[in-house]
Amino acid sequence: MLNLRTTITGLALVLAGVGCNSLSSLAITEEGFFTNGDDRLHYAFDRPKTGSGPFPVVILGHGPGRVTAERNAARAPRWLEHGVAVLRYDKRGVGASEGVYSKAFSNLPVLAGDMVAAVDFIKRDPRVDPTRIGLMGVSQAGWIIPIAATTSPDVAFTVILSGPTVTAMQANFFDAEADDPELTMDDLSARLAAFQTAPGDFDPRPWLERLDVPGQWVFGEEDRIIPARESAAILDDLIRTHDKPFTIVTHPGQGHGLRGDVDYWPTVLVWYDEYVGKETP
Repeated sequence: MLNLRTTITGLALVLAGVGCNSLSSLAITEEGFFTNGDDRLHYAFDRPKTGSGPFPVVILGHGPGRVTAERNAARAPRWLEHGVAVLRYDKRGVGASEGVYSKAFSNLPVLAGDMVAAVDFIKRDPRVDPTRIGLMGVSQAGWIIPIAATTSPDVAFTVILSGPTVTAMQANFFDAEADDPELTMDDLSARLAAFQTAPGDFDPRPWLERLDVPGQWVFGEEDRIIPARESAAILDDLIRTHDKPFTIVTHPGQGHGLRGDVDYWPTVLVWYDEYVGKETP
């Protein structure tokens, strides 16, 4: 079933050894520009060297900050080894992309529009299977991807790492409070529960309630950047009350970056094979 909640206690699955190859050994990479309105966005398209296609494709979105296609290249090899092409691009106003870079939460719909433009661009490539286009991103992408995936009818699946589902003001409050190392995760949850949001806050829930494509959400249990516990609880509620096709994976002892001895890729790729796989959804 899609409605799955998993806690990873020791990840040493069959795919754990995958991912040691370099991007250049796995892919034929092309660069160019696609457009969103009047702005040109620079992209790199990584196509697997093996296989004849048409390939499923994952579009890599952005977390906060000035993220480029090159910076996102680290997430391409595991998809390529799995026979999935990757489209990555410079965030607007960053690298070779045009447009205005902004950290304002009011810019989230604009960034989601860039992802939709990426979908519209890549679905026309005959080397890509237009029925198997996915979106992947980290952190801030937890807000951006649901907007893009509900706007575009061509998104088939999503993978979101350490992505918040709380409001923007709640996330900012939690992040600031978590700077105090004396506060435990329980302390932070209690403070967040007492926090009052304000008019003008960005709430992703309306978008999540409209999101109906399979999605895997991966969290670190000790995340002190976004409230992972509360974000997972919102997803649990949507699964229970709206029968959403979401899978939640939680890694104990891990923070926002899911680094160190954790390997989240096996669960992502096993999930992909089960719910997206080689056939048309």
